[in-house]
Amino acid sequence: TPINKELFDSKADGLKESVTIYVSTSGSDTSGNGSSSAPYKTIKKAVDSIPKVLNGFHAQIDIAAGTYNERVTIDSFVGGRITLGVAGRSVTVRGVSIMSSNSVRLAIPFIVYSASYSGDGAGLYMSYGSNLQIINELTVNMGSSQNYGIAIEHGSVLTTNNVPVTVNNCGRAAVMSTYGATMVLSNIQGTGNTNFGLAATLGGMIAYQVKSIT
Repeated sequence: TPINKELFDSKADGLKESVTIYVSTSGSDTSGNGSSSAPYKTIKKAVDSIPKVLNGFHAQIDIAAGTYNERVTIDSFVGGRITLGVAGRSVTVRGVSIMSSNSVRLAIPFIVYSASYSGDGAGLYMSYGSNLQIINELTVNMGSSQNYGIAIEHGSVLTTNNVPVTVNNCGRAAVMSTYGATMVLSNIQGTGNTNFGLAATLGGMIAYQVKSIT
């Protein structure tokens, strides 16, 4: 089957410089090109436009404030940094999954809601050695029938930059660390979690400074 050689080569070579990709609820995934004057409509389109090999460069996804009815998936990026958002704007999404990606930052007041999501069973899910730094407040609001608010596993590492993380209304653990994953939280809080607040199993670790979660 023929392939798009130009596209293949550009993805294989990886990122050639640091880039900023723009997303707005008023943008377009068809006519937009990710520039400030023609932003994409979805965060997925912006993520998909980035080569998997970052070559030490920084990919900044500049997301306009608003609600995006999508689950954001960042999978198999290596060798650089991806930042979601710009400080000072509040963005709401249906969930975040980060897998096999070694340097990701959430830089805005992120709100994750997941009243009907059942895929990973977590509002924020990390796996396979991913590394995430939360540098602005994060709120995860789940439906009572859902599993976890935040779940990390398989050697992943999550840290917060002295900002609060709030997890509400989880049917199981609000925060789960398992299979050798490490979570370092400055301030973890939340209510309405009907099973465990924090749970660490199978070599998982959760460290925190302030905890007020039920």
